[in-house]
Amino acid sequence: MALVAARYSIDLHGLRVVDALRRFVWFYNDCVRRGVKGPIEVVHGYRSASEGGGEIRRELRGFLGAHEDRLNWVAGDGIGNPGMTKVWVRRALGSPTEI
Repeated sequence: MALVAARYSIDLHGLRVVDALRRFVWFYNDCVRRGVKGPIEVVHGYRSASEGGGEIRRELRGFLGAHEDRLNWVAGDGIGNPGMTKVWVRRALGSPTEI
């Protein structure tokens, strides 16, 4: 999988975890409907859990890992930005209200 610049991005800073996950699912499903093929850049921040942050990053990546039958993803840590995650759209996720 080649890493290319994202044309589509969503910023989840400042949201509660459940709201961030719902917003991500809505955005992701909208990208599926639009036929997006490139990566989505999900900006979530990277503060460590010991500093009281990092919850969105941790929960989002757990969610992505549980749905690898519908998407591909790579943590930004390995490409120089731990505050984001790249997601490649494949198939729609469930309803955001189910989270």
